[in-house]
Amino acid sequence: MGKTAKWLEAFQLKRDFCKIKGIVEYACPTAEHFDYPEMLRQILSWLCLAQDNNKLCDAGVSRHYSLKSGWGSSYPETTGYIVPTMLSLSSEFPDLQLDQRAMIMTDWLVSIQLPSGGFAGSTVENAKRYPEPVVFNTGQILIGLSAAENHFPGRYEKSIQAAACWLLEVQEANGSWLKGSSPVAKGGIRAYDTHVAFGLLEAENATGEKSYGSAACSNLDFTLSLQTADGWYRDCCLTDKENPLTHTIGYTLRGILEGYERTGHERYLHSCLLTASSICETVRTKGYLPGRLNEKWDSPVDWQCLTGNSQIAYVLFRLFKITEDQVLLATGIRLLHSVIECIAVSGPEWIVGAVSGSAPVSGGYLAYQWPNWAAKFTADAIWERIKLDVQV
Repeated sequence: MGKTAKWLEAFQLKRDFCKIKGIVEYACPTAEHFDYPEMLRQILSWLCLAQDNNKLCDAGVSRHYSLKSGWGSSYPETTGYIVPTMLSLSSEFPDLQLDQRAMIMTDWLVSIQLPSGGFAGSTVENAKRYPEPVVFNTGQILIGLSAAENHFPGRYEKSIQAAACWLLEVQEANGSWLKGSSPVAKGGIRAYDTHVAFGLLEAENATGEKSYGSAACSNLDFTLSLQTADGWYRDCCLTDKENPLTHTIGYTLRGILEGYERTGHERYLHSCLLTASSICETVRTKGYLPGRLNEKWDSPVDWQCLTGNSQIAYVLFRLFKITEDQVLLATGIRLLHSVIECIAVSGPEWIVGAVSGSAPVSGGYLAYQWPNWAAKFTADAIWERIKLDVQV
């Protein structure tokens, strides 16, 4: 049995497993068209539910729903970048009151900011275990602070400045970050810190401070030196640098793409397209995108990381707008649909609109968990797809 057939069989097993918890209906995996606005509404509603049901009853978004332990405690890092998703869609779904929720989230984030200006790693529940500021988490929260400042002018500028200045203070001369490593990931150089650079670009946009953008570009230029001739990035994973997750590849691509959009530097666009081309070829030859990919764009796993699929689909859609390359569009749609077909459209409230870590749900990334960032990045990808239908 080929890998694709094995995955489809496992997908069916996932459906059967979920039925233990209640009657669950999924979007049809053979459909050529999905009701994107309705899927988007269900995902956003699930994110609202995750905020309302976090374990410690604060204003953040629960890290995940787990079949083993239920709702988790709030995760500041991902709450940070959920804020811009909610703000960008607040006018599309006014009944969900997404702008008010985003303000509540951001005010809460400001309340837990450390004296240094940075933010601690991991969940709120683990804050006492990991009290030191972490570069990556701070960068992700900076994305949310900046979006909120643009939406609610004058409310978050001091917090933005404190976070951004700390990031500049601990940045290495070559543009990388070695200090402020996450306590739950391997230390050292991280290609996916381009998503921290994204936060600094957002901070520059919100405050007008040019030094933030300069520091971001310094990191992006350093990261380009980690890219191979086939577009693969070295040092691009939380745990396995030889076989990085598509999730962290997605982070890396998004940060570099933002660099191109803000500066117009062609080297950033070339870097994204080089990686995107190899990903498209992998999807074409395998029939799906494995959750980990080595330097030959091959994989030791046969499960999918749905977060990575959505992140990469989003990037491919934006690259298509720049290049009008139909292969990018077709691959992006294929990746997005591979995620949507795993989303329950009916059943217990904890599963409707939720996106699992892996497909099958027992796969190697957050098995039997539905993390909030998988939902966030899928919402972003669906919204970008909807906008393409209007523009193309």
